[in-house]
Amino acid sequence: MTARINPATAIWIAGLGLFAALVGFLAATEPKLAIAAAIAAAFVLIVIVDLAAGLAVFGFFSFLELLQLGSAVSVGKLGGVLLGVGWLAFVMTREDAKSDFLSVHPGISTLLGLFLSWVALSALWAESTGAVTSSLWRYVLNAVLFLIVFSAIRTRRQAVMVIGGFVAGATAA
Repeated sequence: MTARINPATAIWIAGLGLFAALVGFLAATEPKLAIAAAIAAAFVLIVIVDLAAGLAVFGFFSFLELLQLGSAVSVGKLGGVLLGVGWLAFVMTREDAKSDFLSVHPGISTLLGLFLSWVALSALWAESTGAVTSSLWRYVLNAVLFLIVFSAIRTRRQAVMVIGGFVAGATAA
């Protein structure tokens, strides 16, 4: 009898193979971007395996905003996006992550939603809607960080790890 690969595993293997091929091609053309892609992939894996460790790594790199990867992309922004993707994977795959911030703290969640709505509505009377949109996205990302931190920190050890990441980042900066 031959062993069969289930479709989900085959998709993961194909995706990883494609990613490896793209990073290999990138290494030949732009080595710095290939290194950044490999680090980003490692970061996402850290977040999926241990969300608190990923948050600590994000805390460290958030202090290094002076490292620009492009004209508008910084290490902090890229790390935030990758942290969000990893957090989504964490929440979707872990049964213990189902108690979320919104259901545990409905009052604060409502205030947060009202605040974001107020910022969005302020675009109606603002002189510069671009500035409002920029601020809105920054506040939305900060609100998502509430959800991520709530999911990540459950024990004292995790809290110390995340605080250590922030302290190390501040020291390195």
